[in-house]
Amino acid sequence: DEGDGIDNSPPNTTIYMGSEPYLNSEGQTIYINILDNSDISEAKTFYCVSNKTCCPTIEAENNQFFLSKTDFGEVEGIFNIYYYSIDSNNNVEEIKSRQIYINTKPPEISIKYHVANLTDSEFTSKLLINISTNKNSYCTDQLIGPYYSSSQWFDVGPNKTFEAEFDNSGIGLSDGSYTYTLSCTDIYSN
Repeated sequence: DEGDGIDNSPPNTTIYMGSEPYLNSEGQTIYINILDNSDISEAKTFYCVSNKTCCPTIEAENNQFFLSKTDFGEVEGIFNIYYYSIDSNNNVEEIKSRQIYINTKPPEISIKYHVANLTDSEFTSKLLINISTNKNSYCTDQLIGPYYSSSQWFDVGPNKTFEAEFDNSGIGLSDGSYTYTLSCTDIYSN
């Protein structure tokens, strides 16, 4: 009854997470916002995360909780965060859910190389390096050696291969040892 000053209304909880609804290898902090007629400092929020259904039993602390890739093992895909709050008058909110995409694995990189002679001369050759990944990725490579350094950005994926080409005729690679490094990041920053 409104006239007796007793709060019989359940809290209204919302959760939000950064700018993107996904979890990558760095994890994700989930923030909680509770609206209620009573003192929200005494409200408690419970949650669980599953790719099936679950009953929220984990209590959030300080209006937030952190999800890490170890919470999900090797499983990736669409999960649901189930949550509800209880206010200081024991009014219980109905369980709500929000989807989150779990993608915690870095791209798998495939590198193939081939050294070819440009002419019949044994002094003119070309190094071809073919790069592909199992998911859309942004990559940078670098070739470092005697009196030479080169790097470039490119994108690759399951249906898009990149070919790096180095030869000693046009760019003047000299004899010696070279180091080729490659780093790729997928669209989820893994």
